[in-house]
Amino acid sequence: MNTTTTKTLNEIKANFSEVTTNVIDGMDLYDYNHQCADGDADVIYYAKANDKVNNATSEQLDDAEDQYKEYGFEFISRQDLNTKLAFFIVLEEYREQHEQEIKEDKSKIDEYIDSISGYGISDQQDKDLDNAIDIQDTLQELV
Repeated sequence: MNTTTTKTLNEIKANFSEVTTNVIDGMDLYDYNHQCADGDADVIYYAKANDKVNNATSEQLDDAEDQYKEYGFEFISRQDLNTKLAFFIVLEEYREQHEQEIKEDKSKIDEYIDSISGYGISDQQDKDLDNAIDIQDTLQELV
């Protein structure tokens, strides 16, 4: 056991990103990403949506158009179209950001498990280790 361990599991969890905290609490990551994108200023304001679409890479725009078509939307005005396309661009940005945050938080849990694993741990540390392993398993499924 590493005796230099100073952080408890609760201290590590307190520093998790919002997305990791929500996922551990049972929220579906797909739903969380949609919720974030749906309320993003780049989606709900025409001018920001236009800027988002106009500044998107060709790949981002192609992906957004494909996703837009998959949802079965009909023809709409250019402004409305831009808000819809901006949604899918923003959604992908959130997906990438949240995946990175979860990876970083998983790394914290991995380090914690490595530091506390071994013989001679207290009953509380043993419970924390079991809890940390559960969190590790949940995060592993997402990344």
